[in-house]
Amino acid sequence: MQPVIDTTKPHSARMYDYFLDGKDHFAADRETAQKATRSWPPVRTAVRENRAFLGRAVRYLADEAGTRQIGRKAHRLPAQAPAGTPRPD
Repeated sequence: MQPVIDTTKPHSARMYDYFLDGKDHFAADRETAQKATRSWPPVRTAVRENRAFLGRAVRYLADEAGTRQIGRKAHRLPAQAPAGTPRPD
């Protein structure tokens, strides 16, 4: 059984995807994200900086700290390559 997604209600993960220029968002997500941008204009920059930090943290853990596996606790839609995607050796 497929889960039912209510595309008439905005969801934070899809709004995050919208701010990252992803493809997994709907009209309600875009409308609410645009309202958020009018309320706090730097929101898109903040989301992109958050994603960049996450990438740096994962690279540090994988490359310098010797972490072999990184779990994901947050439930979200992947915007590009998921942050926990294994890197080639």
